Amino acid sequence: MKAQGIKDVEVRYLINVKEHKMWAEDFASVENNLFVFPLYVHAMPGSVMKFFEELRPINNKDVHMAFLVQSGFPETSQSYYLRPYLELITKRLGVSYDGTIIKGGVEGLKMKPEKANKKFFDQMGQVGRNMLLKELLI
Repeated sequence: MKAQGIKDVEVRYLINVKEHKMWAEDFASVENNLFVFPLYVHAMPGSVMKFFEELRPINNKDVHMAFLVQSGFPETSQSYYLRPYLELITKRLGVSYDGTIIKGGVEGLKMKPEKANKKFFDQMGQVGRNMLLKELLI
């Protein structure tokens, strides 16, 4: 997204639970939110869940939430259990649900040679470009 000219991309690491309260208060002022996290045994990481629990309804459809759930499993079926919950979060918050991307087979990225990861990084680049297009169309 940055390579395409979007300047205000901020990455927040939800593992930093001390920041959750501040980020939750700031949530309504951020138009596009993409949450990327791994699947842990049919569930999201605790730090992600704790952040979602900090959020309060804002009833503003100009605020968008999208999700990318990745796992090491080659198949993606385990991750689909999260999709209804993620959609429900957006309904409870009163924001726009922009979908959930499910990506399996992400195990060992750091250990694979760059050539073996090309398809994965091309796909993630497409996600960024799609977020850019959505940004331009809103």
